Amino acid sequence: MLANASRAEEPLEGTDPPRGLAALQDSILTIDEVAAILHCSKTHVSNALNGKIPGTPRLTHFSIGRRKLIRRTWLEEWIEANKSSDTMGRYGQTARFGRKE
Repeated sequence: MLANASRAEEPLEGTDPPRGLAALQDSILTIDEVAAILHCSKTHVSNALNGKIPGTPRLTHFSIGRRKLIRRTWLEEWIEANKSSDTMGRYGQTARFGRKE
C-alpha cells in the first residue's frame, strides 16, 4: 500500500500547468495596476487608452467586454516613447509647478 501512496505523490505527465500561460498572466495589467505604476489616477490611464491626452499617443490595449487590459511590454514601450528631458510645457511653464523658472 505504501508503494501506491508514493506513486500518488508523483506528478503525472502532462499535468503541469502550462508555463507560457502563467508567464502571460503575469505580464497583463489592469487599469488599476497601470495607474499604480504610473502614480496617476485610473481616469488619467483611461484618457491615455482613449487618446484624449494632447501630444501623447494612445496607450495600446485590448478589451475583454468592458475591461481594458494592457501588456506590460506595451506599457514599457509607451513610457519609453513618451520620455522627454524637456520639462517645459507649451507656454514656458514647468510641468510640475505650473510657473516660469
